[in-house]
Amino acid sequence: MILNKKSFTLIEILVVILVVAILSTFIFVSINSITKKARDAQRKAEIVKLRDIIWSVSNMGASGYVETPFYGPMQYENSGNTLCYLGTEDPNCSAIEQIIEETTVVPSDPLSNDENKEWAYIYKSDGETFDLYAKLEEGGVAYFSESIVSFTNSNNNCEDDWINTGLGFCVMQYEAKNVGGIPVSQASGTPWVNISLNQAKDACRSIGAHLITNAEWISIARDAESVSSNWENGIMMAQGYSAGVMSGCSEGWTNTSFASNTDSDIETCIQNSNCSYTYNTGANTLAGTGSHRYRRYLILSNNELIVDFSGNAWEWVDITILGSQIPTPTGKREFSSITNWGGILSYDSIAPKTMPYLIPAGIGDIYSWSPSYSEEEVYDNTVYGIIRGGSYGGCAGAFDTYIGYAPSGTGDNVGFRCAK
Repeated sequence: MILNKKSFTLIEILVVILVVAILSTFIFVSINSITKKARDAQRKAEIVKLRDIIWSVSNMGASGYVETPFYGPMQYENSGNTLCYLGTEDPNCSAIEQIIEETTVVPSDPLSNDENKEWAYIYKSDGETFDLYAKLEEGGVAYFSESIVSFTNSNNNCEDDWINTGLGFCVMQYEAKNVGGIPVSQASGTPWVNISLNQAKDACRSIGAHLITNAEWISIARDAESVSSNWENGIMMAQGYSAGVMSGCSEGWTNTSFASNTDSDIETCIQNSNCSYTYNTGANTLAGTGSHRYRRYLILSNNELIVDFSGNAWEWVDITILGSQIPTPTGKREFSSITNWGGILSYDSIAPKTMPYLIPAGIGDIYSWSPSYSEEEVYDNTVYGIIRGGSYGGCAGAFDTYIGYAPSGTGDNVGFRCAK
């Protein structure tokens, strides 16, 4: 008796392999989504527990909240209380963590690590108010304060002329314009400048928002860095309205005013997603061809467009440091040349994700001034704010950083934008 044994054909085997691969992909995506949801649920539970402890030890605020360290002269109102990254051995957390440890073990974010504080439970307090929040992997933040009991914002919808960054917050699409003393995100008009850090913070608060933080700024910059269409030939990141960038800031001329908002690229790009370059061929002179190319838009990974994030006006970010905490060596430096980040700032809070890039790559650089020997003690204990992005009169780039203004200082090319 002969048995007829049928074997699988190559095509049948390949089909089975393909089906298994597809099913594995679906299973992996599902498990990954479930894991993110589980971690976000853990974050929400732990931050609620932290809030309850803070309320309990402060008698609902009547006894005052545990402060995070304050740096600098008290006349700089609200400028000096630092952020504290709980569970990361952050020295700024020592006082609040001591209180928490009387009740429970200080929790750490599920993705927390020593090198990157993007994932951490963050606390800040001036003694009268407090902020406590955690970034969520599925979008948005879990946020608590002395007056807000619970707030989770996925930011799916933002106001007109604001954009959803896809990073858990909304931000003004344009630099803030002064409309009757109210900061407004709109294409028309010139940026609201000659405003101090503290005034910019108050202006944003007046519309229920906050001044963009340095953490939010760097998250946008790094997101734009990852988008290939923001790079020309893979070696030059798109830069905003500024002078002389393509040849190392030495064109021999300097723009003396902000870019015109009647430029053909500004509204064409927004309306038609046609983000072409234009050319700066001399001081305040534009042309269809030339050697100094610029583009006033950066495209985020979710295809949203942010305007003048690089160039046009410097912009305040909500962070302050002492002179003794300014990265060194000081002066005009490439990010890779910094050997000491000073304790508050870090490479990941200032610089591009990918290195090495040189200044001509369009990313910007870091600049700070250093004192004479006789000024050193005053300098070390002086509070400084940080402006970012560059301006019309010099080099610019999404990562451009200048440290040298007091929080009460102003400049005719220094503006801001709000986030929420």
